[in-house]
Amino acid sequence: MQQNQIAKFILQQLKANREIFARLFQKTTPEMVQWRLKADQWNMLEIVGHLIDEEIEDFRLRTKWTIERPNTSPPPIDPVGWVLSRAYSQRDFQSQVDTFNLEREKSITWLASLDLESIQWNSGYAHPKLGHLDAWHYFTNWLAHDHHHIRQINRLHYGYLREIVEKDLYYAGNHLVFQ
Repeated sequence: MQQNQIAKFILQQLKANREIFARLFQKTTPEMVQWRLKADQWNMLEIVGHLIDEEIEDFRLRTKWTIERPNTSPPPIDPVGWVLSRAYSQRDFQSQVDTFNLEREKSITWLASLDLESIQWNSGYAHPKLGHLDAWHYFTNWLAHDHHHIRQINRLHYGYLREIVEKDLYYAGNHLVFQ
């Protein structure tokens, strides 16, 4: 598949994932929003807070930055540290979900406005630890990041169900996938 076809595919997937996230966040109880699979893992509220900041300050900004300002470094980020320093778990869940939907829509609108075939996807900068990071790197990892968190949210749904029903869910299929 050619790069421009892949770029169109990624854009369509990012658009589709907006709906997937919306569905995964629907009809969650306050208990489920704060529930953790393990003590050191993020809850649903922390995940959506993370998704917002990644949408705004990481993937959209860095993809745009590397296209428009090659050979310059974007501002530093701290996605893991922000979970605590920005107190994601203290926020209102529904307003966070709404904010993520709005920000994803802004990203889709911006990406759709680009001529994906003429972008210099290899424009980027030299990261001190990771080497050359370019627009293609950020753009493709944006979709991979979505898939990572869709899987994470599904694991939370499964784990929460397993906890509240207090039954083994082996009949549903290979439960090892969700451990």
